Amino acid sequence: MGLRHGGPRSGHVGHMTVVHSVHNMTGKKKAGRLHLVVLGLLSMVALALTMQTRPIADRLIPPIAGIVWQPHDHNLEPHGNWHQLGAYQLLVQWTEVDGRSFLPCTSSDPHCLTQPATTAPPVPPETPPPASAAGSDGADKFRSIPDWPRIGSEPWAQDVIMGLVGRFQESDARKDAVALAQASAVSAIAPPGVNVVGWYFPVEFDPTWDVAPSVIDALASLPRPLWVSVYDRTNLGPEQLVLHLQRWLPPDVGVFWQDGVGVHARDAKTSAQYIHAMIEHLGHSRVRVIAEAFRPDVAGGFRSANVAELTEQLAHYKGLSIYLFEGPTYITPELISELMSQPKVRTPSSRQGLAE
Repeated sequence: MGLRHGGPRSGHVGHMTVVHSVHNMTGKKKAGRLHLVVLGLLSMVALALTMQTRPIADRLIPPIAGIVWQPHDHNLEPHGNWHQLGAYQLLVQWTEVDGRSFLPCTSSDPHCLTQPATTAPPVPPETPPPASAAGSDGADKFRSIPDWPRIGSEPWAQDVIMGLVGRFQESDARKDAVALAQASAVSAIAPPGVNVVGWYFPVEFDPTWDVAPSVIDALASLPRPLWVSVYDRTNLGPEQLVLHLQRWLPPDVGVFWQDGVGVHARDAKTSAQYIHAMIEHLGHSRVRVIAEAFRPDVAGGFRSANVAELTEQLAHYKGLSIYLFEGPTYITPELISELMSQPKVRTPSSRQGLAE
């Protein structure tokens, strides 16, 4: 509305000025002065338009590199049109959690039987789903798994960073980190039809965790390229987070930064300061950002971020590799449609490898 409101007003003033000038000039002198007046008016209009479009330019939406998918029993079949936002890569949080595997059966498990998952809408897990679909007596029982070949054919999953073995509860995951790494080293298998370009170890790190040498050694057994995620629970600041990473992070492991905006731990401007501090010390190719695309709901739980919230958040991440959490649950077709109507910004491709 600002551009439509400003345009006619500027045009009306210009028209009146030009008409006044024409009636008071003759011959070449009149034409010369008219030319100068028109040029001056055009300059004024251009300046006015620039000033009025500046707030929009400040809210341009950068392209999205990928989405994050958290598989659980109520979220087995991700469907969406996230590629319309630029997404070409899928980050799978894990392929096994609390003993529940989402991978096809292997010959080493004679009791394993799988069946296609249903396409029910994803439901955020307020409590962890059952640990396993297997019966307590070890009898054969079907377990639903994602349709990996279909997922691998989606335009938003051209490349997949495959999550490994994890736990729903963070405290349990950290306590069992070595065992989870050992299990991950064995189960790191690409599902059929999926172009795996990297691996993600789903044990989250922050400066409050004094990472034991045994955990660092266990990371060495995992396949490469390897990624982990980090956050700052107590808001120690970018430099303290970098020092924490430098104490334990292997030089060939990349970092997904959880921005904390969705849980109101910090705003996106502050989050960007963390990102740029990590890039300065780790290198651009080793740092990517997970943008939390949700907000607390007044009714309890969480809701999707609205267009204004998400646009403001993403505006601070221009030029970065952005992954939206969590795609199937919070990035709905309706939200994408609204986002697509927003101005876009062209930036260099976010396709980049992990530094060797």
